[in-house]
Amino acid sequence: ISKLQGPAYGTVWLEEPAPIYEKANAGLPYEVFEMALARCGRQAGSIPNLQITQNPADEEHWTTELIDAPYEFMIAEDGTIITKQTYQIAKGENKHLTPIQRAMNQAAFKNDPAKWARYVEGAIAAVGKGVNVVANYGEHFHFAQTILPVYPGLPAVRMWDGYHHPTCIIAQYNPHGQLAVHDCIAHPGFGVKELIGDKYLPLMQTPKYRDKISSWRDIGDPSMRTPDQSTVRVTAAKTIETLLNTRFEPGPTRWPNRVEPLNHALSKTIASGKPLIILSASAYPLHKALKGGWYYKKDNNGNRIGNEAVKNDSSHFGDAFGYGVAILHPYSVRAEYAKNKERADRATRMKRAASYGPATPGIYAPYGANVRILQ
Repeated sequence: ISKLQGPAYGTVWLEEPAPIYEKANAGLPYEVFEMALARCGRQAGSIPNLQITQNPADEEHWTTELIDAPYEFMIAEDGTIITKQTYQIAKGENKHLTPIQRAMNQAAFKNDPAKWARYVEGAIAAVGKGVNVVANYGEHFHFAQTILPVYPGLPAVRMWDGYHHPTCIIAQYNPHGQLAVHDCIAHPGFGVKELIGDKYLPLMQTPKYRDKISSWRDIGDPSMRTPDQSTVRVTAAKTIETLLNTRFEPGPTRWPNRVEPLNHALSKTIASGKPLIILSASAYPLHKALKGGWYYKKDNNGNRIGNEAVKNDSSHFGDAFGYGVAILHPYSVRAEYAKNKERADRATRMKRAASYGPATPGIYAPYGANVRILQ
C-alpha cells in the first residue's frame, strides 16, 4: 500500500490478488484495492483506470464480491458515475496455452476440486481452508439448488447452537423420508431470546411456514442448559422452552458423538437412492459450512491439526446440525465396529463348525453346523 503514496498514477494494475494457496497473509487484501482506487485517478489528462487480472478466486474472496457488484459501481453526490466491467475468459479460449500445458494442469489438480474449478474450468470455487469436518457431504448430491416446499401437517425439528452466536436450523422429514433442511438463521452478538424475537418469529409468519407445522422437536447444545451468570433461574434452553412452548433436548457433549453420526447420516440414502439428508437452497449457510467452511486446521502438508473444528461463522451452523442429527440418527464407530466384529466372529464359528463334516443321527452337531440325515 505504501507504494501507492505520492506518485500521480493514471492506471493501477493489480495482478493475481487472489492467492493460489490459502495461507496467512497470501494474496492482496481489500485495502490494496481501496487505496489503488483512490490513487489511480491522480494523473491529469488521463482516464482513471484500475485493472485487476486473475484466475478465478474462491467464493469468499473480495474479488468475487467485486464481480457481483453492479455495472454502475458508485454514483457520487454530484452525479459522477464510476463504472465496472468484468471480462470472463471461458475454458479453452486462452490461445497461448498448449495442449500439454492444459493436460499438466488437469494432472496437477485432479484430486483438488477447488483448484480444478479455478485453474482448469476457470470458475469461482469454494476453497477449503483446512480439512473438512464432514467428508461425506456431496456438494451436488445433498444440496437441492431449489427451495424445497414445507409440507403442511408434518412435524419439524429445530436444531440450536448458543452462546453469543445463537443459531437455529429448521428441518422437516418430507413424505419421501428425507430430512429436508429448510432454513438456517443466526444472530451474531446477541442471545437466543433476540434470535427468536428478531429472526425466528418473523420467519414463521411468512407464507412459507404460516400454519403449516403441526409440532416441533428442539435439540441443541447441552451447554445451553447452563444457568446464566446473573441468575440460576435463566438458561438459554429454558428461554427456548418458554418462548416456543416446547421441550429442549440436549445433544451429545463429546465431539466424536456429534461428528460420527453426521458423517454416517450423510453417507445414507433412502430406498429411491436419494440422500437421506437434503438441503434446500434457502439453507445456504449450512451448505457453505458442510462443503468446507466447517473445518479442522491443517499443516503445510495438508495433515489435520487438532481434534475439534475451527470456530468461525460456519462452525455454529455445523455444530447445531451435528447436535440435531446425532439425536435423530445416532451412530457410533465403536458400536458399529463391535457389531461388525461380532457378526464376523459368528460367521467364523459357523464356518468352522461346518468344516467338521456332516452329522449323523444321535450325534451332537455344533450350533450353526449344517446337519444332514443319512438314510
